[in-house]
Amino acid sequence: MALATGGNRSQVGLGPTFVFPTATSKLAGQGAWQAGPAFAGVYTGVPRLLVGFLLQNPISFAYTSPNRRSQNNLAFQPVALFNLWDGWYLRSADATWIYGWRPHSPFLLPLSLGVGRVMVHPGLPTLNFYVAAEWMAYHQDAPIASHWSVNFGVTIGFGKGQ
Repeated sequence: MALATGGNRSQVGLGPTFVFPTATSKLAGQGAWQAGPAFAGVYTGVPRLLVGFLLQNPISFAYTSPNRRSQNNLAFQPVALFNLWDGWYLRSADATWIYGWRPHSPFLLPLSLGVGRVMVHPGLPTLNFYVAAEWMAYHQDAPIASHWSVNFGVTIGFGKGQ
């Protein structure tokens, strides 16, 4: 479901989220099938600025083994993009804040900042390159949580709208 308001400057969406247990190591995944609600919003009413978020809360309902913990975690991903010039932009869109509703569940508060560039050339696919650093500002009850990470990405756009 999507709802546009304010002359299409803001949009919201509501739908499901799913988590499938595909990790082969106990340290790499939660080992639980999960489903729950998802809600997203975006606002583009300020020139050159896009702000938004993705909010999800998957809840476990089946497990890959009997010794896996039940899961109920709220995940909030804030997004902010600022267009600089000539396709260059600043971004903060990689950090996902996690709050576990159950006792001794993880609480993670990472922050991210990066830079990217979109290149559009007639007759060629649109290319979007970015690099972003992420710093774990706070974490609790998370035995494996990196303090720093760097994300690199590329998106290739095909089809109409170029």
